[in-house]
Amino acid sequence: MPFLDVQSILLLDGGFGTTIEDDFKKDLAGSPLWSSAFIQKDPNTVLGVHKAFLEAGSNIILTSTYQCAFETFSLSGYSEKEAGSLMRKSVQLAVQAKNEFLNDTRLNALSQSALLTTNRDIKVVLSLGPYGATLNPAQEFDGFYPPPYGPRAFTPEQGTLNTNAYSIDEHVSSESSIKALAAFHLRRLMVFTEPNQDGEEVNFNPWPHIDAIAFETVPLSREIIAIRSAMSRLNDHLKTIGLPTKPWWVSTVWPDGQFPEERRKERISAESLHLTPADVASALIGETTFCDKPLPKPDGVGINCTHLSDIGVVLTNLRSAIDGLSENINHRWLVHDESSTSTNPEEKDKGVDTWSDFLSTIVKREHGTNFWSGVLVGGCCKTGPKHIDALKKALLRLGFL
Repeated sequence: MPFLDVQSILLLDGGFGTTIEDDFKKDLAGSPLWSSAFIQKDPNTVLGVHKAFLEAGSNIILTSTYQCAFETFSLSGYSEKEAGSLMRKSVQLAVQAKNEFLNDTRLNALSQSALLTTNRDIKVVLSLGPYGATLNPAQEFDGFYPPPYGPRAFTPEQGTLNTNAYSIDEHVSSESSIKALAAFHLRRLMVFTEPNQDGEEVNFNPWPHIDAIAFETVPLSREIIAIRSAMSRLNDHLKTIGLPTKPWWVSTVWPDGQFPEERRKERISAESLHLTPADVASALIGETTFCDKPLPKPDGVGINCTHLSDIGVVLTNLRSAIDGLSENINHRWLVHDESSTSTNPEEKDKGVDTWSDFLSTIVKREHGTNFWSGVLVGGCCKTGPKHIDALKKALLRLGFL
């Protein structure tokens, strides 16, 4: 990952949509696009959120595209052409926010936070959620995907009969689901390799401005393989048209400290009803082929939307599993985490400090293992600029940054 020096620690931003709600007091309810709806309806708010995180100390800002997909745009009444245009515009807004922030900090008296960020390169990372983020109800935490993306759609009446895993004798269906998920991810990715089309309001080509790609909140090993397949096909396309490849990472989600995907029913034991960290590590960076083609490995692996009480153990187990796959693997990692949702102002402030202090100790621990090439750390749902500012200060107290 070119923008991540050996053993460096960089600050990501926090939860984009929840910051729009909590800090900017905007209503996100009712749109399948969630925060992505603001790309068109209120681009100034998108700019404001990016700048707020930069002012707090973020080195890396993620685009407002987590929920972006042709499916969610279609549900919101947009044509395919309009969807592509707005996806590209999200990158343009992030770049605009970066440039305006840098210009403002040069012209005005700089705060310590601004100085810290200005002295480091600010990177724009394309944020892409899983297929489950396009569904209603959202399925990024459970992974109940309808055919052809999974065995069956989530049905409230089914209760424990809902499943996100194929049985061993459903191998063909499982492989077909990987192909469908790869096509879903590739279709989105291709949008960002294209310049704006005739009639779009700004002449902007997003690809040169994207520093990396983040696949976030992935709940299924099948989808991890699909993402690797999509990136393989994307890189082949980029080579054909003479564009550079980009570094990329995959973040998995561990609600209640376990990976959402169930073990195939024939393999379920009393000890584990879900895939283990070893299973997930194998999907992330194992030597894997799909459709007779070796798959590329992500430049980084990570965890997001995982509770503070679980994150230490999950990271330890995932690191051990990665270490067991091969000698001399030195992968980056990143962490997003949820903060307190207390409505009491005093408790909220206490929650910010608790979150930042705990996460900074995790960074110190993992940095001290010398296992990872570097650390990207930031926030997820319900973490705003206040959290990133507190995390920055906590890391400074520990001698980082």
